[in-house]
Amino acid sequence: NRARVDASMVCVDFDLTVLARHSFAERVTVERVERLDAADVEREFVDVQSFRRLLSYATARGMDVKIASFGEYEVIQAYVDRALGRGAMTRADISTPSRVGAKDGCAVEGGKNRQIEELLREKHGEEAWKKFRDTVVLFDDDERNVEAAIRAGFRAAHTPDGLTRAAIQSVFGDFD
Repeated sequence: NRARVDASMVCVDFDLTVLARHSFAERVTVERVERLDAADVEREFVDVQSFRRLLSYATARGMDVKIASFGEYEVIQAYVDRALGRGAMTRADISTPSRVGAKDGCAVEGGKNRQIEELLREKHGEEAWKKFRDTVVLFDDDERNVEAAIRAGFRAAHTPDGLTRAAIQSVFGDFD
């Protein structure tokens, strides 16, 4: 049984981490997501129940949960609205490359770091955000993003099987 991890922010990648498919590479559209029935929406996630529980777990402990993805914002928002309910996460909670001056659907140099840094700036301010690097945990299926995050001073967990209960427990031992 692992000790509780002190964190202020949990960032999760979307495609192949939260979602079981690579929505950008497959050119999934908002219209397609909106046409899915509820059961099909849930099946498109790696483990929608663990994602929902992570949001509750984090909120109860004062942590923010953010999505940091190279995908397209509108598609991610459509999936999140369908799985969690409209308004459960907003643009403020979903960082895509367009939030840091790049084009959605394109990798950002340095992995997710610029996106996470921007989220920290929004939370803690331009002067203070750097003090909070080690309070961020990134879950990502891409080992290169994990390694880049760790080099930048963030905590990160490689999730080759996606955001599963076991992956969350590997960081937050008291998660159930």
